Amino acid sequence: MYCTSCGNPLPDASSRCPRCGTGQGGLQTGLARPSPNPDNYLVAAVLLSLCWCLPFGLVALVYAGKGSGLLEAGNIVRASEYGAKARMWAWIAFGLGLLIWAGYAAIMLIGALAS
Repeated sequence: MYCTSCGNPLPDASSRCPRCGTGQGGLQTGLARPSPNPDNYLVAAVLLSLCWCLPFGLVALVYAGKGSGLLEAGNIVRASEYGAKARMWAWIAFGLGLLIWAGYAAIMLIGALAS
């Protein structure tokens, strides 16, 4: 059994996590323990914010920062959740940035062909 908050392995009949102190009303059994160092996609979020699609890259950056802080605090489960959200927003930023740049290139091509 693992803690629902930090992912720490729990003794069999424990009602509180010895690591974070969270009460374990609904213990999760049979679930795989989250990775000890989940990826928070901070580098991708920074690069997307600076170079590709600022608005959605910033959303990914916020989620990556929150996940990084939770990882430092030892809350692996929540950090991996925020990492997944950062990954989702990073892909959204990449896709929309690609569409925007393709549209810009198409407009420039049409303008060059028209003149």
